[in-house]
Formats: sequence, structure tokens, C-alpha cells
Amino acid sequence: MIVTIENKEQVLRVLILIMLLGTFCCYFVTMGCRRHEPSDATKKILGVSNAKIRELGYDLRNMTPQYDAGNRRWKKYTESLSDGDMDSTMALLQERDFQGVYYAPKGKSTLGGDVWVFVDRDTNEVITVLRFK
Repeated sequence: MIVTIENKEQVLRVLILIMLLGTFCCYFVTMGCRRHEPSDATKKILGVSNAKIRELGYDLRNMTPQYDAGNRRWKKYTESLSDGDMDSTMALLQERDFQGVYYAPKGKSTLGGDVWVFVDRDTNEVITVLRFK
């Protein structure tokens, strides 16, 4: 293949473009793989809910806490309930800015079963706890 000066410049431009695209792709892939640090508010809510779980006698080593961002999981769960199933819990949460933290047992030997801890986002106080067997 004969390469003229004009072709060399075009090849060089294409190689530079490929290198730039490769650099941007690598950057965005690594940013997407980076573990995001939870906010201070999230850490505080998890700390409060973990303390409540311990106070109730649960061993956190046997539970998997899941911060329910946007309370999406809780909303989906309550949609599946019939009227009256959770009146007392819903009354406590009504008109409150709350954050739910769901605790799933890691094994059958875990005390109780699934647990929800609801924390007031403004005061960082536990509003209520919902335990399942």
C-alpha cells in the first residue's frame, strides 16, 4: 500500500479519533462500575434503623438491610394488600416524610422473619417497625 502525505494525515486523524473515543469509553465504563458512597442522610437512617433492629434482639449478621430508595419496594408491597390489612401502620406513616429500610433474613434460623423499619427523615426517629413471621 502506498501512503501519501495526504493519506498519512487522514490516518493520523482517524487514529487520534479512535484513541479519544477509547479514552471516553473507558472513563464512562469505570464510572458506571464505581460503587457510589451513600449520602450522610442515608447513613444516618441506616444507623438509626440498625440500632432499632439490634434493640429488638435481631443479629445484623443474619439480616440483609436494604435501603428502600424512594420507598418503591414498600409502595409496591402495599399495593398488593387488601383494605384494612395495614391500617395501623399506614395511619402512622400517613402525612410523614419517612424512609423504609427492609431487613431480609439470611437464613431460616433468623429470629422472626422479614422486618421493615420506618424512620422519619426530618427527625431521624423510628416511626414504627413492622415484623413478619
